[in-house]
Amino acid sequence: MAKIGRPTKYRDTFPVQAEVACREGGFTSIKLAKLFSVSIAAIELWQRTYPDFIRAIKRGKDDFNVATAENCLKKRLEGYQYDEVTKELVKDENGKTLQVTKVVTKSVAPDVTALIFFLKNRNRERWNDKKDVDLNVTGIDQILAGLKTAPLVEDE
Repeated sequence: MAKIGRPTKYRDTFPVQAEVACREGGFTSIKLAKLFSVSIAAIELWQRTYPDFIRAIKRGKDDFNVATAENCLKKRLEGYQYDEVTKELVKDENGKTLQVTKVVTKSVAPDVTALIFFLKNRNRERWNDKKDVDLNVTGIDQILAGLKTAPLVEDE
């Protein structure tokens, strides 16, 4: 029996293209729809219909998200600089326009909390706050027995 309806635009090469687009460009479903010249509904249908397609998108998005988070953490660990741009309304012959009047380079110091987070996750054994304490004391029975038999000292 022949399939009814319009043939799909889906191609076997789309999973690889979608994964790269999501990994390198952080593509969303809207951007994927534009990339493949289809509607968002088609992207959603392909995700339900083609397991390779949805897996590729998830891998690409996960790689992008992790790389983005790691880059942000790295900036907070090391500190960074940025330019603060001030614009003011200036009257000119055409009326008023925004013009850059001042550019100031500002510095953001490294963040101690980001550093702690980084160290604790990078080397858990060395930087973990939790310490394992061995409570097995040899001779504890003798110590407890001695406390039971020791005479009590009364205050005078």
